[in-house]
Amino acid sequence: MDVLSSFSIVVSLSWFSYYVFVNLIHGHLDSTGLAFGIKMALYFLAAYGVALVHYNYYGEWAYCLMRSIAIAGLLNSIIVSIFFIFPNIQEIYAGYIVLSETQSAWLITGHRFMDFGMGGGASASAVFAIFIPVALSLYMQSNKKGYLFLIPFYLFAIALTGRSGLIIAVFLLIFSLMYSASDGGGKGNRVGGYVFLFLLLGFVSFLAVSGIDKGEGDSFIEWVSEPFVDGVMESKSVQSITGRMYFLPDSEMQILIGDGNFGRTMHLPYIPSDVGWVRLIHAGGFVGVALIILFFLGSIFFSLGVPKPVKLFLYGVWATIFIMMFKELHWLPRGGGGMLMLAVAMSCVYLKENSREGRVALK
Repeated sequence: MDVLSSFSIVVSLSWFSYYVFVNLIHGHLDSTGLAFGIKMALYFLAAYGVALVHYNYYGEWAYCLMRSIAIAGLLNSIIVSIFFIFPNIQEIYAGYIVLSETQSAWLITGHRFMDFGMGGGASASAVFAIFIPVALSLYMQSNKKGYLFLIPFYLFAIALTGRSGLIIAVFLLIFSLMYSASDGGGKGNRVGGYVFLFLLLGFVSFLAVSGIDKGEGDSFIEWVSEPFVDGVMESKSVQSITGRMYFLPDSEMQILIGDGNFGRTMHLPYIPSDVGWVRLIHAGGFVGVALIILFFLGSIFFSLGVPKPVKLFLYGVWATIFIMMFKELHWLPRGGGGMLMLAVAMSCVYLKENSREGRVALK
């Protein structure tokens, strides 16, 4: 097993053990922290298995795996678009799943639309944003401009599920373009492809926000464009978050190690904040935050030698997590957790391949 695989398993076991310890010393049980540790291990093992299957059966295995990821994002984006065009289909779908109060409100107001499997909302929109560096990575590897046509579908789904994803998408798009051009080389017609991409972005932005009514008198365009027109920090949602959802625990000991409570378990005190970093500090203290930082630094460090498209994918996932944690608990969300572990697993397979080639060369 390569060093990154071992590191990932150790971090997941450490996370699980730490939250067992914290819950025991406080005499209660919040399964959220324990579930994160289990999910880390299961997501990684599943992703590693998927990466190994592609490595063993496909010549350009990383390209094929990322293409599968991009297609999965495209299909889910199309589902969101269908729900938008045909609201009755969304209502039928919603009738077969358990809806939260927030999701029920979306159906009434019509200013957010659901997807298939991630639950919709800001978290889903952020996961959709990750597909943008995936599409650009595929373009970097193949120079096929068809992959750029996927980005408008992703942006449309992002606009329909949540504004947070639009802000992250803009950041990831700029970062991806700068990072892909940082080697100074590249393919001769790549710049033309990027110009083509920006034209597509302008077109899809117009389509996504053109006069759609929320059902409450305010236009969809006002809701979507508020952070961009008024400024991100001046939007109503950000004002609400920064005004009342940022606070530390009362005791120094809880700030250090937490109390295991993520604030959403019925028999434990409610934490009146959606912010991921705030809830994480309450539950795990700075030690809990350090575990995420450790996993981030380790996955980045051990992946320095992998191909650039894979690193772009990995960096895009991590950037999305860190940004979204300032709004909600976006650690290993549905869809996003699998994306993170797929990026890490792809790096692991490259490390394993490089190690094997090194042993063969020594012989």
